[in-house]
Amino acid sequence: LLLFGKRGEPLFEQLRDVLEVYRCYRPDVGYVQGMSYVAAMLCLHIPDNEYECFMCLANLLASHHCFDFFRLAQSYNRIELVYEITDICLEKNSKQLFK
Repeated sequence: LLLFGKRGEPLFEQLRDVLEVYRCYRPDVGYVQGMSYVAAMLCLHIPDNEYECFMCLANLLASHHCFDFFRLAQSYNRIELVYEITDICLEKNSKQLFK
């Protein structure tokens, strides 16, 4: 799927612009590896509208359960808690998936 790979691909510019605007919007976070996957999914679902993609990304990452994953050093304990809760839920509701 070569939509984002390099300059000239259909959604490369949109993805780059969304990520650059987010980096300026939240300089305390900046760009974090993995953020492009989230932004790319938004670009696929909202093509040709960088503003809406940025707003969705900003709102999504503002929620505490997503934001913590992009502030690893500052929220390691909270991320660890999310994984523990996920393990408990999987073990209780889907033992086969838990294995």
